[in-house]
Amino acid sequence: VFIYGNASMSAKLRFYAQFIITAEGVIATILFCILFAFLFIVRFDKGSGAYRVFLLVSSIHGFLLSTMLIPLNFLHLIRDGDFINIALGFGTDFIPLEYFNIPFLIFTNLVSYSWELVPTASVLQFIALTKPKMSLFNRLCLAYLWPAIAFVFNYLYVPYFIPAPAYREVLARSARDFYEINDHDRIYVYGFPFWPKTENGYISAIDVALKFAAPTYSISYALFLLNVYRIRQQLTVNGIRLSEKTLRLQRQFFRTQLLQGLSPLAVLSVPFSIFFTVTLLGYDLNRFSVIYSFAIWFTPIVQALVMLSYIKTTLNKQMSGST
Repeated sequence: VFIYGNASMSAKLRFYAQFIITAEGVIATILFCILFAFLFIVRFDKGSGAYRVFLLVSSIHGFLLSTMLIPLNFLHLIRDGDFINIALGFGTDFIPLEYFNIPFLIFTNLVSYSWELVPTASVLQFIALTKPKMSLFNRLCLAYLWPAIAFVFNYLYVPYFIPAPAYREVLARSARDFYEINDHDRIYVYGFPFWPKTENGYISAIDVALKFAAPTYSISYALFLLNVYRIRQQLTVNGIRLSEKTLRLQRQFFRTQLLQGLSPLAVLSVPFSIFFTVTLLGYDLNRFSVIYSFAIWFTPIVQALVMLSYIKTTLNKQMSGST
C-alpha cells in the first residue's frame, strides 16, 4: 500500500513512526546486551564494586525498557485536549485488555526511572570520596534510597494514566480516527485530558504534572546537581589526598556520570517541555506528537552509549597496561 502511494498521510505517519520506535527499541536492546557482556569481561579496580552494581542496575533497567518497547510500540498523540498513549505493537495480539494494565504499569514505571535513577551514581561517588570505609551494602542503600522513595510516587500516581472505562472509549476513538486504524485492529490506549473532565473522574494532566512528573523530575536532578557540585569540590580541593590512580578513576567516573545524567536531561527536555507547554497552553500537536515519542524512546540508547563509553575506556586501559 505504501509502494503505490494509496495510503493516507496519517496511515503512512503511523507506519514510519512504528518503524522508528521499533528500531529505537532494537538498537537499545542490542547495546545493552553488549554492555552486559562487557560488564562480565572487564576487570574493575578494587573498590569499584559499587560502580559495577550501578552499571548493572542501570543496564537491567534500560534493557527491560527497550525490550518491552519492541512488542508494545507505544506511540503518543496529543489531540483534542487529550494526551494519549497508544499501544500498537504485536504484543497487543497476545495480551487481553483486562491484563494489559499490568505490563503498562511496569513499562510506565520503567520510563519514570529514566530520570529517577539519575542521582544514584553521584551519591555513590560522593560516598566513595568522603566515606571510603563505608560498606558496599550501606553505600548501595544510600544510593538507591531516592529511587525507593520515588517508587511510592510511581505507585500512587502512575495509575492516573489508566483512564476511566468510558473515557478510554473516547481516547480509542480519537486514536483510531486520527491514525485511520480499523475497528477490527486491536489497540490499547491510556492517557488523560489536559484539563479535568467529569468523564475521567477529574483526573487530568495537571494531576500527573504536579503530583508525579514535576516532583520526581525536579528532586532527581536537584540531588544530582547538588552531588555533582560537592564531588567537584572534593576532586579539586581534596584530590591531592588521593593516589594518582584513584584520582584518575574518580575523574573518569565523574565525567561518565555527568554524561549519564545530563544526556537524558537534554533528551527528556524535549518531551517534558512539550508536555508542560501543552498542559499550560492547550495546544494540539496532532502529527507532531511523534516528536514526543521519538525523543523519550531515544533515551535508553543515549544511556547505553554513555555506559559503553565508560566501559570501553576502562577496557582500553587494561589492555594498554595502564591500570
